[in-house]
Order: sequence, then C-alpha cells, then structure tokens
Amino acid sequence: MTTALSTVSLPRRSAVGSQSVHVIGDAPAAAIPLGQLNVRYEVVHAIEGNHLAIQELLHRVLHQPTPVEFTSATLRPGYVPAERLVIKRPSDRRLVAHLQLQPQVMRFRQVMVPSVHLRDLAVLDEYEVRGFSDQMLLAADQDAQRSGAMIMTTRAADEDVFRRHNWVGLGYDPVSVVSPQRLLGQLPAAPEPESPFYSNSYPRCETRLGRLTDLAAFMGLYERQATRSYGPLTRDEDYWTWLITRRAHDRMYLYTEDEKPLAYIIVRGASLVELVDETSDKHGAARLMERVGADAIEQGRHSIRIHAPRSDLVHQ
Repeated sequence: MTTALSTVSLPRRSAVGSQSVHVIGDAPAAAIPLGQLNVRYEVVHAIEGNHLAIQELLHRVLHQPTPVEFTSATLRPGYVPAERLVIKRPSDRRLVAHLQLQPQVMRFRQVMVPSVHLRDLAVLDEYEVRGFSDQMLLAADQDAQRSGAMIMTTRAADEDVFRRHNWVGLGYDPVSVVSPQRLLGQLPAAPEPESPFYSNSYPRCETRLGRLTDLAAFMGLYERQATRSYGPLTRDEDYWTWLITRRAHDRMYLYTEDEKPLAYIIVRGASLVELVDETSDKHGAARLMERVGADAIEQGRHSIRIHAPRSDLVHQ
C-alpha cells in the first residue's frame, strides 16, 4: 500500500481542496497568449529577484508557506524561478498574482507521462474580479504545452475556476481517524516462535527509525511499488535526499527481516502520510503502525490520521 509523497508537502490550511486533473491543450478557445493579458498587465515568468515578493503575496492570500518552507521549496532539485508565473502591477511592479508550474513525471506502471503540478494560485482580492485567476490558468496551459507535458494536476481549494477550464475533479483523498489505543487493538499480533530452541527458523524482525544511510532502501521499496501502480511520481536520488533533508516529515520508520528492508512508513505529526509494504501478508505494515500507535500514546496524542488510497484495507 502506498500514497503519493506529494501528500507530505500539502499546505497546512484545512481547505486543501480535492484533486483535479486537466489534459493539456483542452483549455477554452479564448486563450490569451502568454505575455499579452492586456495593454497594462501581462503574465510573465518570475526571476529569482521576485522570491521575496512572491513569498509575501502567498502569505497574504494563502497564509502560507513559512519563510523556511518557501526557502526549502526553492532548493528542490531541478527548481528554477521561471516555473512560476506572475502578474505585476504596471504602476509600481508589485506582484498581484502568482501560480507555480512544478514539472514532474507520473508513472502508470511502466509508462512514464510528463506532467505539471499547479501549486499556490494566489490573486489579490481586488484583482480577482478582473479574471486574473482565469488568465493565469490559460497561460499555464500554454506554458505546459511548450514544455512537452501531457497533463496537469492540482489540489484546488477553489474548484470553480478550474472547472471553467475543463479540469476534472477526482475527489478528496480519504482520511481515516482512529485513536492510538483502537489502532493497536485492531492490529494482528506479531508471530512468536513456538519454542526458543527453534527461534532460528523465524526471521529476525526489526522496526526502527530510518536514517539517511537507508536512502537506498527507501528508494528501492518505492520504485518497486511504483512499477505496479498508477499515478505515483518518479523520484531520483537527489529528490529523495531533498525530501528527507527538508524535514517535511517528523519520522520515517523502516521494517526489516534479517536486515532486508521490506516496508516503510512516513509520519508527520499525528498523520500517517506514506506507507509501502512488500511483505506477502502485509504484516510489515502492521508492525510499522504498531510502532506509530505506541509513539502516539507516548506523545499524548488522542488520534492518528491515516492517508491512503480508497481501496486500501488500512481504512477498515
């Protein structure tokens, strides 16, 4: 079982919105060429010197990210300021709108699909009535076409503006909420040797905190799971290193048998945000969730939020 790691980097506000997808090139016919919004305003690519102004605009409109989170995002492997589109007020060059187009590659089993993920659409209220959100999406569609991407994805808090541009909603990610005590009570018990004299016939199991030195183990588990799944993002070693070092999560646990990595779990706060398990009967997931539940009780938490695909048995 697995969830996309993009969940790890979701905004902390409650109105995250549902997932939506858009086939690039399927924008309304009245698209305005990039850079020609009208005589006075234009959509342009950002430069590094715009970072501070972008951060201030996002904080004013979306109330996030923090300065540390914004800086971390700019350190993402492959990031360039030009993947952000902005609109500036002609009178003082102040930013009034922003939209980020984050390039990514999605896997549909063995098929790789270039795509773009839209993040942080932010328009000052006084300019929203002029249709700036619509113009940003039109410009994004044209920009994505030129990049060679085939589809765009987003998590839209304001679904109406995306629906006007032929985006299709995929619904909300299911989230199960359970108390740590109930979680531990529902998990199957770990098998024990019938006799200590025959304990060598059982694998030596261990659930421990993941370390940066375990990077290859996390990469291998994720990659093998991705080849059997539809929609996960590709991650190279640089991207994995960035994800781990940026501390978007609190803990990463690894489950091993005879030192062979078989499962991992990623936790942020009281949320289980990614779980991959290669054991045949999913007992690796049970042992990892057992550790998460015990830690939650130790930390005085009253609930655990579990993010996983709708079909995943973890919700039952």
